[in-house]
Amino acid sequence: MNRQKNTKTILSGILSLVIAGSYTGAAFYGTEANAAEEAKTEAVSGDVNGDETVNSSDLLTMTKYLLGNDVKIVKENADLNSDGKVNIIDAVLLTGKLRGDGTDPATEPGAEPSADPAGETKTITLKGASAAAEGSGVKVEGSIITISEPGTYVISGKLDDGQIIVDVDKTAYPEGVVELSLEGAEITSTTNSPVYVASIADECVIKLKKGTENVISDGKEYTNADESSGAVYSKDDLKIKGKGSLTVNGNCTDGIVGKDSVKIFNGTVTVNAADDGIRGKDSVKIGDSDDTEFTDLVVTVNSTAGDGIRATNGSEEGKGKVIINGGTVNITSYYDGIQAEQTFTMNGGDLTVKTYEGSTYTASGSQTGGNTNPWGGRGGMGMDGNANKTDVSAKGIKAVGIYDEAGTTWQSGGDIIIKGGTITIDSSDDALHCGGSMTITGGVFSIATADDAFHSDHELTIGTKDAGTYDDVQIFVSKCYGMQVHTMMCRSLFQSATRVLKA
Repeated sequence: MNRQKNTKTILSGILSLVIAGSYTGAAFYGTEANAAEEAKTEAVSGDVNGDETVNSSDLLTMTKYLLGNDVKIVKENADLNSDGKVNIIDAVLLTGKLRGDGTDPATEPGAEPSADPAGETKTITLKGASAAAEGSGVKVEGSIITISEPGTYVISGKLDDGQIIVDVDKTAYPEGVVELSLEGAEITSTTNSPVYVASIADECVIKLKKGTENVISDGKEYTNADESSGAVYSKDDLKIKGKGSLTVNGNCTDGIVGKDSVKIFNGTVTVNAADDGIRGKDSVKIGDSDDTEFTDLVVTVNSTAGDGIRATNGSEEGKGKVIINGGTVNITSYYDGIQAEQTFTMNGGDLTVKTYEGSTYTASGSQTGGNTNPWGGRGGMGMDGNANKTDVSAKGIKAVGIYDEAGTTWQSGGDIIIKGGTITIDSSDDALHCGGSMTITGGVFSIATADDAFHSDHELTIGTKDAGTYDDVQIFVSKCYGMQVHTMMCRSLFQSATRVLKA
Protein backbone atom coordinates (compact mmCIF):
# COMPACT_ATOMS: atom_id res chain seq x y z
CA MET A 1 0.00 0.00 0.00
CA ASN A 2 2.83 2.43 0.87
CA ARG A 3 4.58 1.58 -2.39
CA GLN A 4 1.39 2.38 -4.38
CA LYS A 5 0.92 5.64 -2.49
CA ASN A 6 4.53 6.69 -3.03
CA THR A 7 4.36 5.74 -6.72
CA LYS A 8 1.29 7.93 -7.19
CA THR A 9 3.03 10.74 -5.32
CA ILE A 10 6.03 10.53 -7.66
CA LEU A 11 3.78 10.46 -10.73
CA SER A 12 1.71 13.39 -9.48
CA GLY A 13 4.91 15.34 -8.89
CA ILE A 14 6.13 14.56 -12.39
CA LEU A 15 2.75 15.62 -13.82
CA SER A 16 2.95 18.95 -11.96
CA LEU A 17 6.45 19.57 -13.30
CA VAL A 18 5.36 18.73 -16.84
CA ILE A 19 2.43 21.14 -16.66
CA ALA A 20 4.65 23.88 -15.19
CA GLY A 21 7.26 23.25 -17.85
CA SER A 22 4.70 23.50 -20.65
CA TYR A 23 3.61 26.98 -19.54
CA THR A 24 7.17 28.27 -19.51
CA GLY A 25 8.14 27.01 -22.92
CA ALA A 26 9.36 23.72 -21.39
CA ALA A 27 12.36 25.53 -19.96
CA PHE A 28 12.55 22.94 -17.15
CA TYR A 29 13.31 20.21 -19.65
CA GLY A 30 15.42 22.16 -22.10
CA THR A 31 14.52 23.64 -25.49
CA GLU A 32 12.32 21.96 -28.10
CA ALA A 33 15.32 22.01 -30.41
CA ASN A 34 17.31 19.92 -27.96
CA ALA A 35 14.40 17.52 -27.58
CA ALA A 36 14.09 17.17 -31.34
CA GLU A 37 17.80 16.53 -31.63
CA GLU A 38 17.56 13.78 -29.00
CA ALA A 39 14.65 12.27 -30.90
CA LYS A 40 16.87 12.00 -33.94
CA THR A 41 19.73 10.33 -32.12
CA GLU A 42 17.52 8.04 -29.98
CA ALA A 43 15.06 7.09 -32.75
CA VAL A 44 11.54 6.59 -31.33
CA SER A 45 12.55 5.72 -27.76
CA GLY A 46 10.51 8.06 -25.58
CA ASP A 47 8.04 9.03 -28.30
CA VAL A 48 5.12 7.94 -26.12
CA ASN A 49 2.36 9.69 -28.08
CA GLY A 50 3.73 8.67 -31.50
CA ASP A 51 4.15 12.14 -32.97
CA GLU A 52 7.78 11.42 -34.02
CA THR A 53 9.26 13.87 -31.52
CA VAL A 54 10.34 13.45 -27.90
CA ASN A 55 9.28 16.32 -25.65
CA SER A 56 7.29 17.19 -22.54
CA SER A 57 4.04 16.09 -24.22
CA ASP A 58 5.31 12.49 -24.15
CA LEU A 59 5.99 12.63 -20.43
CA LEU A 60 2.56 14.15 -19.85
CA THR A 61 0.94 11.31 -21.83
CA MET A 62 2.94 8.63 -20.00
CA THR A 63 2.14 10.07 -16.59
CA LYS A 64 -1.58 10.19 -17.33
CA TYR A 65 -1.40 6.59 -18.58
CA LEU A 66 0.33 5.38 -15.41
CA LEU A 67 -2.20 7.23 -13.25
CA GLY A 68 -4.96 5.22 -14.93
CA ASN A 69 -6.35 7.80 -17.35
CA ASP A 70 -7.77 6.63 -20.68
CA VAL A 71 -4.99 7.74 -23.02
CA LYS A 72 -3.34 5.97 -25.94
CA ILE A 73 0.39 5.32 -25.94
CA VAL A 74 2.89 3.60 -28.22
CA LYS A 75 4.00 0.93 -25.74
CA GLU A 76 7.22 -0.02 -27.54
CA ASN A 77 8.36 3.61 -27.47
CA ALA A 78 7.24 4.04 -23.86
CA ASP A 79 9.24 1.00 -22.69
CA LEU A 80 12.51 2.91 -22.35
CA ASN A 81 14.39 0.18 -20.48
CA SER A 82 13.16 -2.61 -22.81
CA ASP A 83 11.91 -4.85 -20.00
CA GLY A 84 8.56 -5.54 -21.68
CA LYS A 85 6.58 -3.30 -19.28
CA VAL A 86 5.61 0.38 -19.02
CA ASN A 87 5.86 1.56 -15.43
CA ILE A 88 7.24 4.23 -13.09
CA ILE A 89 10.81 3.35 -14.06
CA ASP A 90 10.11 4.36 -17.68
CA ALA A 91 8.61 7.66 -16.49
CA VAL A 92 11.76 8.32 -14.45
CA LEU A 93 13.99 7.51 -17.42
CA LEU A 94 11.99 9.76 -19.73
CA THR A 95 12.16 12.58 -17.18
CA GLY A 96 15.95 12.32 -17.05
CA LYS A 97 16.10 12.11 -20.84
CA LEU A 98 14.22 15.37 -21.23
CA ARG A 99 16.00 17.17 -18.40
CA GLY A 100 19.39 16.16 -19.73
CA ASP A 101 21.03 16.53 -16.31
CA GLY A 102 20.92 12.95 -15.03
CA THR A 103 18.62 13.79 -12.09
CA ASP A 104 16.48 10.86 -11.05
CA PRO A 105 13.15 11.92 -9.44
CA ALA A 106 12.99 8.59 -7.65
CA THR A 107 15.92 9.67 -5.48
CA GLU A 108 14.38 12.99 -4.42
CA PRO A 109 13.37 13.35 -0.74
CA GLY A 110 10.14 11.51 0.05
CA ALA A 111 10.36 9.17 -2.93
CA GLU A 112 10.38 5.42 -2.43
CA PRO A 113 13.67 3.75 -3.45
CA SER A 114 13.39 2.01 -6.80
CA ALA A 115 14.10 -1.70 -7.09
CA ASP A 116 15.93 -0.97 -10.33
CA PRO A 117 19.47 0.44 -10.48
CA ALA A 118 19.68 4.23 -10.45
CA GLY A 119 22.40 6.76 -11.08
CA GLU A 120 24.83 7.04 -13.94
CA THR A 121 25.31 4.34 -16.52
CA LYS A 122 28.83 2.93 -16.59
CA THR A 123 30.48 1.42 -19.66
CA ILE A 124 32.67 -1.69 -19.83
CA THR A 125 34.30 -2.48 -23.17
CA LEU A 126 35.80 -5.96 -23.45
CA LYS A 127 39.02 -6.14 -25.48
CA GLY A 128 40.18 -9.73 -25.71
CA ALA A 129 42.64 -10.22 -22.86
CA SER A 130 41.76 -6.89 -21.21
CA ALA A 131 38.94 -4.40 -20.78
CA ALA A 132 38.32 -0.67 -20.44
CA ALA A 133 35.80 0.86 -18.02
CA GLU A 134 34.25 4.29 -17.66
CA GLY A 135 32.57 5.40 -14.45
CA SER A 136 32.93 4.71 -10.75
CA GLY A 137 32.34 1.41 -8.99
CA VAL A 138 34.23 -0.76 -11.45
CA LYS A 139 37.86 -1.92 -11.36
CA VAL A 140 39.79 -3.65 -14.15
CA GLU A 141 42.83 -5.77 -13.40
CA GLY A 142 43.98 -7.49 -16.56
CA SER A 143 41.03 -9.60 -17.67
CA ILE A 144 39.23 -9.47 -14.29
CA ILE A 145 36.47 -6.86 -13.97
CA THR A 146 35.09 -6.25 -10.47
CA ILE A 147 31.92 -4.23 -9.85
CA SER A 148 31.58 -2.84 -6.32
CA GLU A 149 28.73 -0.31 -6.54
CA PRO A 150 25.05 -0.56 -7.54
CA GLY A 151 24.17 0.79 -10.98
CA THR A 152 23.83 -0.07 -14.63
CA TYR A 153 26.90 -1.37 -16.44
CA VAL A 154 26.76 -1.53 -20.22
CA ILE A 155 28.98 -4.39 -21.43
CA SER A 156 30.06 -5.00 -25.01
CA GLY A 157 32.94 -6.65 -26.87
CA LYS A 158 34.75 -9.93 -26.36
CA LEU A 159 36.61 -11.22 -23.30
CA ASP A 160 38.76 -14.20 -24.25
CA ASP A 161 39.69 -15.59 -20.83
CA GLY A 162 38.49 -13.41 -17.98
CA GLN A 163 35.75 -12.83 -15.46
CA ILE A 164 33.11 -10.28 -14.44
CA ILE A 165 32.64 -10.24 -10.67
CA VAL A 166 29.80 -8.45 -8.87
CA ASP A 167 30.82 -7.85 -5.25
CA VAL A 168 28.75 -5.09 -3.63
CA ASP A 169 28.87 -4.53 0.13
CA LYS A 170 25.40 -5.28 1.52
CA THR A 171 25.91 -3.08 4.58
CA ALA A 172 26.92 -0.05 2.56
CA TYR A 173 24.20 -0.67 -0.05
CA PRO A 174 21.35 -2.52 1.73
CA GLU A 175 19.01 -2.18 -1.28
CA GLY A 176 21.67 -2.43 -3.95
CA VAL A 177 20.85 -3.60 -7.49
CA VAL A 178 23.40 -4.19 -10.23
CA GLU A 179 22.27 -4.38 -13.83
CA LEU A 180 24.63 -5.93 -16.36
CA SER A 181 23.34 -4.68 -19.69
CA LEU A 182 24.77 -7.04 -22.30
CA GLU A 183 24.95 -5.35 -25.69
CA GLY A 184 26.78 -7.78 -27.94
CA ALA A 185 29.07 -9.31 -25.32
CA GLU A 186 31.02 -12.57 -25.50
CA ILE A 187 32.52 -13.60 -22.16
CA THR A 188 34.69 -16.69 -21.77
CA SER A 189 36.74 -18.13 -18.93
CA THR A 190 38.53 -21.47 -18.91
CA THR A 191 39.52 -21.27 -15.23
CA ASN A 192 36.49 -19.74 -13.45
CA SER A 193 32.84 -18.81 -13.68
CA PRO A 194 32.82 -16.09 -16.38
CA VAL A 195 30.04 -14.17 -14.58
CA TYR A 196 30.27 -14.50 -10.79
CA VAL A 197 27.95 -12.66 -8.39
CA ALA A 198 29.63 -12.79 -4.99
CA SER A 199 27.41 -10.30 -3.16
CA ILE A 200 24.43 -8.02 -3.91
CA ALA A 201 21.73 -7.04 -1.40
CA ASP A 202 18.71 -7.00 -3.70
CA GLU A 203 19.47 -8.71 -7.00
CA CYS A 204 21.75 -8.86 -10.00
CA VAL A 205 19.94 -8.25 -13.28
CA ILE A 206 21.30 -9.42 -16.62
CA LYS A 207 19.61 -7.31 -19.28
CA LEU A 208 19.74 -8.35 -22.93
CA LYS A 209 19.56 -5.38 -25.26
CA LYS A 210 17.11 -5.79 -28.10
CA GLY A 211 18.73 -7.01 -31.31
CA THR A 212 21.98 -8.15 -29.65
CA GLU A 213 23.43 -11.65 -29.32
CA ASN A 214 25.42 -12.45 -26.19
CA VAL A 215 27.42 -15.55 -25.21
CA ILE A 216 28.83 -16.71 -21.85
CA SER A 217 31.01 -19.86 -21.77
CA ASP A 218 33.18 -21.55 -19.16
CA GLY A 219 35.92 -24.19 -19.36
CA LYS A 220 35.69 -27.92 -18.76
CA GLU A 221 37.45 -28.11 -15.40
CA TYR A 222 37.73 -25.52 -12.60
CA THR A 223 36.45 -24.57 -9.16
CA ASN A 224 35.20 -21.05 -8.43
CA ALA A 225 35.47 -19.03 -5.20
CA ASP A 226 32.36 -20.76 -3.83
CA GLU A 227 34.00 -24.16 -4.38
CA SER A 228 31.55 -24.94 -7.15
CA SER A 229 31.07 -24.14 -10.84
CA GLY A 230 28.63 -22.68 -13.33
CA ALA A 231 29.00 -20.38 -16.33
CA VAL A 232 26.69 -17.81 -14.71
CA TYR A 233 26.98 -18.23 -10.95
CA SER A 234 25.19 -16.06 -8.38
CA LYS A 235 25.22 -16.34 -4.60
CA ASP A 236 22.25 -13.96 -4.44
CA ASP A 237 19.07 -13.37 -6.44
CA LEU A 238 19.52 -13.37 -10.23
CA LYS A 239 17.16 -12.03 -12.88
CA ILE A 240 17.42 -12.15 -16.68
CA LYS A 241 15.30 -9.85 -18.84
CA GLY A 242 15.32 -7.88 -22.10
CA LYS A 243 14.56 -8.52 -25.75
CA GLY A 244 17.97 -9.71 -26.92
CA SER A 245 19.44 -13.21 -26.84
CA LEU A 246 21.80 -14.99 -24.47
CA THR A 247 23.56 -18.32 -24.96
CA VAL A 248 25.12 -19.87 -21.86
CA ASN A 249 27.53 -22.78 -22.32
CA GLY A 250 28.19 -24.63 -19.07
CA ASN A 251 31.02 -26.85 -20.21
CA CYS A 252 32.19 -27.78 -16.70
CA THR A 253 28.89 -28.62 -14.98
CA ASP A 254 25.88 -26.30 -14.80
CA GLY A 255 24.84 -23.44 -17.05
CA ILE A 256 23.03 -20.91 -14.81
CA VAL A 257 23.26 -21.24 -11.01
CA GLY A 258 21.52 -19.17 -8.34
CA LYS A 259 21.99 -19.93 -4.64
CA ASP A 260 18.80 -17.97 -3.93
CA SER A 261 16.33 -17.49 -6.79
CA VAL A 262 16.67 -17.44 -10.57
CA LYS A 263 14.15 -15.47 -12.63
CA ILE A 264 13.96 -15.33 -16.42
CA PHE A 265 11.35 -12.75 -17.42
CA ASN A 266 12.17 -11.86 -21.04
CA GLY A 267 14.60 -12.65 -23.82
CA THR A 268 15.72 -15.60 -25.87
CA VAL A 269 17.84 -17.66 -23.49
CA THR A 270 19.62 -20.86 -24.56
CA VAL A 271 21.50 -22.95 -22.01
CA ASN A 272 23.80 -25.83 -22.98
CA ALA A 273 25.17 -27.66 -19.96
CA ALA A 274 27.27 -30.70 -19.14
CA ASP A 275 25.19 -31.18 -15.98
CA ASP A 276 22.12 -29.16 -14.89
CA GLY A 277 20.94 -26.46 -17.25
CA ILE A 278 19.36 -23.98 -14.80
CA ARG A 279 19.69 -24.54 -11.06
CA GLY A 280 18.22 -22.31 -8.36
CA LYS A 281 18.15 -23.13 -4.69
CA ASP A 282 15.00 -21.41 -3.47
CA SER A 283 13.20 -21.09 -6.80
CA VAL A 284 13.38 -20.91 -10.56
CA LYS A 285 10.72 -18.72 -12.16
CA ILE A 286 10.08 -18.45 -15.89
CA GLY A 287 7.95 -15.42 -16.77
CA ASP A 288 6.78 -12.53 -14.60
CA SER A 289 3.38 -13.27 -13.03
CA ASP A 290 2.40 -9.61 -13.60
CA ASP A 291 2.90 -9.89 -17.37
CA THR A 292 0.21 -10.89 -19.84
CA GLU A 293 2.34 -11.00 -22.98
CA PHE A 294 5.18 -13.53 -23.28
CA THR A 295 6.08 -13.45 -26.98
CA ASP A 296 9.60 -12.23 -26.14
CA LEU A 297 10.30 -15.11 -23.74
CA VAL A 298 11.90 -18.27 -25.14
CA VAL A 299 14.00 -20.56 -22.92
CA THR A 300 15.84 -23.57 -24.37
CA VAL A 301 17.78 -25.96 -22.14
CA ASN A 302 20.03 -28.81 -23.30
CA SER A 303 21.61 -30.99 -20.61
CA THR A 304 23.92 -33.83 -21.62
CA ALA A 305 24.30 -35.43 -18.18
CA GLY A 306 21.94 -33.73 -15.74
CA ASP A 307 18.52 -32.18 -15.16
CA GLY A 308 17.08 -29.46 -17.32
CA ILE A 309 15.76 -27.12 -14.59
CA ARG A 310 16.13 -27.71 -10.83
CA ALA A 311 15.12 -26.02 -7.58
CA THR A 312 17.09 -27.70 -4.81
CA ASN A 313 15.90 -26.36 -1.43
CA GLY A 314 14.35 -29.37 0.26
CA SER A 315 14.75 -28.22 3.87
CA GLU A 316 12.85 -24.92 4.13
CA GLU A 317 9.09 -25.02 3.63
CA GLY A 318 7.76 -22.81 0.86
CA LYS A 319 10.97 -22.96 -1.16
CA GLY A 320 12.45 -25.38 -3.67
CA LYS A 321 9.93 -24.21 -6.29
CA VAL A 322 9.85 -24.16 -10.09
CA ILE A 323 7.22 -21.84 -11.56
CA ILE A 324 6.33 -21.30 -15.22
CA ASN A 325 4.01 -18.34 -15.82
CA GLY A 326 4.36 -18.12 -19.58
CA GLY A 327 6.67 -18.15 -22.56
CA THR A 328 8.07 -21.02 -24.59
CA VAL A 329 10.25 -23.51 -22.70
CA ASN A 330 12.05 -26.35 -24.48
CA ILE A 331 14.05 -28.90 -22.46
CA THR A 332 16.19 -31.83 -23.56
CA SER A 333 17.79 -33.58 -20.59
CA TYR A 334 19.60 -36.76 -19.59
CA TYR A 335 17.92 -36.93 -16.18
CA ASP A 336 14.70 -35.15 -15.16
CA GLY A 337 13.41 -32.39 -17.39
CA ILE A 338 12.23 -30.36 -14.39
CA GLN A 339 12.90 -31.28 -10.76
CA ALA A 340 11.41 -29.19 -7.96
CA GLU A 341 12.29 -30.30 -4.47
CA GLN A 342 8.97 -29.03 -3.14
CA THR A 343 6.54 -27.58 -5.70
CA PHE A 344 6.13 -27.29 -9.44
CA THR A 345 3.53 -24.78 -10.65
CA MET A 346 2.56 -23.96 -14.22
CA ASN A 347 0.12 -21.14 -14.92
CA GLY A 348 0.58 -20.89 -18.68
CA GLY A 349 3.01 -21.06 -21.56
CA ASP A 350 4.26 -23.80 -23.86
CA LEU A 351 6.47 -26.48 -22.29
CA THR A 352 8.19 -29.25 -24.27
CA VAL A 353 10.34 -31.85 -22.50
CA LYS A 354 12.32 -34.84 -23.71
CA THR A 355 14.30 -36.95 -21.23
CA TYR A 356 16.99 -39.59 -21.71
CA GLU A 357 16.00 -41.68 -24.77
CA GLY A 358 12.39 -40.57 -24.77
CA SER A 359 9.46 -42.95 -24.83
CA THR A 360 11.34 -45.35 -27.11
CA TYR A 361 13.43 -46.57 -24.15
CA THR A 362 13.14 -50.36 -23.88
CA ALA A 363 16.10 -51.72 -21.85
CA SER A 364 15.44 -53.29 -18.45
CA GLY A 365 16.71 -51.43 -15.43
CA SER A 366 17.96 -52.77 -12.15
CA GLN A 367 15.02 -51.57 -10.07
CA THR A 368 11.70 -53.35 -10.22
CA GLY A 369 9.43 -51.27 -8.05
CA GLY A 370 8.56 -51.72 -4.42
CA ASN A 371 7.29 -49.33 -1.76
CA THR A 372 10.55 -47.43 -1.18
CA ASN A 373 11.58 -43.80 -1.29
CA PRO A 374 11.92 -42.90 -4.99
CA TRP A 375 14.19 -39.92 -4.50
CA GLY A 376 17.60 -41.37 -3.65
CA GLY A 377 20.16 -39.58 -5.76
CA ARG A 378 19.24 -39.59 -9.40
CA GLY A 379 18.04 -43.16 -9.38
CA GLY A 380 15.25 -44.51 -7.22
CA MET A 381 12.45 -45.36 -9.61
CA GLY A 382 10.33 -47.29 -7.14
CA MET A 383 6.63 -47.05 -6.20
CA ASP A 384 5.22 -48.81 -9.24
CA GLY A 385 5.37 -52.13 -11.03
CA ASN A 386 7.14 -51.42 -14.29
CA ALA A 387 10.24 -53.62 -14.43
CA ASN A 388 11.37 -52.14 -17.73
CA LYS A 389 12.77 -48.99 -16.11
CA THR A 390 15.74 -46.69 -16.45
CA ASP A 391 18.47 -46.84 -13.83
CA VAL A 392 18.27 -43.05 -13.52
CA SER A 393 15.45 -40.64 -12.78
CA ALA A 394 14.45 -39.37 -16.22
CA LYS A 395 11.01 -37.98 -15.49
CA GLY A 396 9.45 -35.17 -17.47
CA ILE A 397 8.31 -33.14 -14.45
CA LYS A 398 9.08 -34.21 -10.88
CA ALA A 399 8.23 -32.70 -7.49
CA VAL A 400 10.02 -34.46 -4.65
CA GLY A 401 8.78 -33.30 -1.22
CA ILE A 402 10.33 -33.22 2.24
CA TYR A 403 11.16 -36.61 3.80
CA ASP A 404 12.38 -37.68 7.23
CA GLU A 405 16.08 -37.94 8.03
CA ALA A 406 16.16 -41.54 6.83
CA GLY A 407 14.71 -40.41 3.52
CA THR A 408 11.93 -43.02 3.63
CA THR A 409 8.86 -41.27 5.07
CA TRP A 410 7.20 -38.35 3.30
CA GLN A 411 6.58 -35.29 5.48
CA SER A 412 5.21 -32.51 3.25
CA GLY A 413 5.40 -30.82 -0.14
CA GLY A 414 6.20 -32.50 -3.41
CA ASP A 415 3.14 -31.07 -5.16
CA ILE A 416 2.50 -30.48 -8.85
CA ILE A 417 -0.03 -27.75 -9.67
CA ILE A 418 -0.94 -27.07 -13.29
CA LYS A 419 -3.51 -24.38 -14.09
CA GLY A 420 -2.95 -23.89 -17.80
CA GLY A 421 -0.60 -23.99 -20.74
CA THR A 422 0.46 -26.57 -23.30
CA ILE A 423 2.66 -29.44 -22.10
CA THR A 424 4.35 -31.94 -24.42
CA ILE A 425 6.47 -34.68 -22.81
CA ASP A 426 8.48 -37.52 -24.35
CA SER A 427 10.09 -39.32 -21.41
CA SER A 428 11.90 -42.57 -20.61
CA ASP A 429 10.51 -42.41 -17.06
CA ASP A 430 7.19 -41.08 -15.70
CA ALA A 431 5.94 -38.05 -17.57
CA LEU A 432 4.69 -36.33 -14.39
CA HIS A 433 5.59 -37.67 -10.96
CA CYS A 434 5.13 -36.17 -7.49
CA GLY A 435 5.77 -37.25 -3.93
CA GLY A 436 2.85 -35.13 -2.71
CA SER A 437 -0.39 -34.39 -4.53
CA MET A 438 -1.05 -33.50 -8.16
CA THR A 439 -3.74 -30.97 -9.08
CA ILE A 440 -4.51 -30.28 -12.73
CA THR A 441 -7.22 -27.69 -13.40
CA GLY A 442 -6.12 -26.53 -16.84
CA GLY A 443 -3.81 -27.28 -19.73
CA VAL A 444 -3.44 -29.35 -22.87
CA PHE A 445 -1.21 -32.42 -22.45
CA SER A 446 0.47 -34.52 -25.13
CA ILE A 447 2.25 -37.44 -23.45
CA ALA A 448 4.48 -40.25 -24.69
CA THR A 449 6.33 -42.17 -22.00
CA ALA A 450 8.03 -45.50 -21.38
CA ASP A 451 6.45 -45.51 -17.90
CA ASP A 452 3.48 -43.78 -16.18
CA ALA A 453 1.85 -40.74 -17.72
CA PHE A 454 0.68 -39.26 -14.38
CA HIS A 455 1.96 -40.64 -11.07
CA SER A 456 1.08 -39.17 -7.67
CA ASP A 457 2.08 -40.69 -4.35
CA HIS A 458 -0.94 -39.00 -2.75
CA GLU A 459 -3.98 -37.39 -4.37
CA LEU A 460 -4.40 -36.89 -8.10
CA THR A 461 -7.11 -34.38 -9.04
CA ILE A 462 -7.95 -33.55 -12.65
CA GLY A 463 -10.45 -30.81 -13.42
CA THR A 464 -12.64 -28.63 -11.25
CA LYS A 465 -15.81 -29.93 -9.63
CA ASP A 466 -18.99 -28.52 -11.17
CA ALA A 467 -16.97 -26.58 -13.73
CA GLY A 468 -19.69 -27.21 -16.31
CA THR A 469 -17.15 -27.84 -19.07
CA TYR A 470 -14.71 -30.54 -20.13
CA ASP A 471 -12.43 -28.24 -22.11
CA ASP A 472 -10.31 -26.93 -19.24
CA VAL A 473 -8.08 -30.02 -19.25
CA GLN A 474 -7.30 -31.99 -22.41
CA ILE A 475 -5.06 -35.05 -22.18
CA PHE A 476 -3.69 -37.03 -25.10
CA VAL A 477 -1.46 -40.01 -24.34
CA SER A 478 0.09 -41.75 -27.34
CA LYS A 479 2.20 -44.20 -25.34
CA CYS A 480 2.65 -45.26 -21.72
CA TYR A 481 3.50 -48.32 -19.63
CA GLY A 482 1.12 -51.20 -20.21
CA MET A 483 -0.59 -49.87 -23.32
CA GLN A 484 0.70 -48.45 -26.57
CA VAL A 485 -2.03 -46.09 -27.74
CA HIS A 486 -4.62 -44.23 -25.66
CA THR A 487 -7.16 -41.70 -26.81
CA MET A 488 -8.97 -41.52 -23.45
CA MET A 489 -7.92 -41.60 -19.82
CA CYS A 490 -7.64 -45.09 -18.38
CA ARG A 491 -6.45 -46.87 -15.26
CA SER A 492 -2.98 -47.49 -16.71
CA LEU A 493 -2.32 -43.77 -17.20
CA PHE A 494 -2.77 -42.60 -13.62
CA GLN A 495 -1.24 -44.09 -10.50
CA SER A 496 -1.88 -42.71 -7.04
CA ALA A 497 -1.14 -44.24 -3.67
CA THR A 498 -4.38 -42.70 -2.40
CA ARG A 499 -6.70 -42.77 -5.37
CA VAL A 500 -6.75 -44.27 -8.86
CA LEU A 501 -8.85 -42.53 -11.49
CA LYS A 502 -10.89 -44.68 -13.84
CA ALA A 503 -12.38 -43.69 -17.18
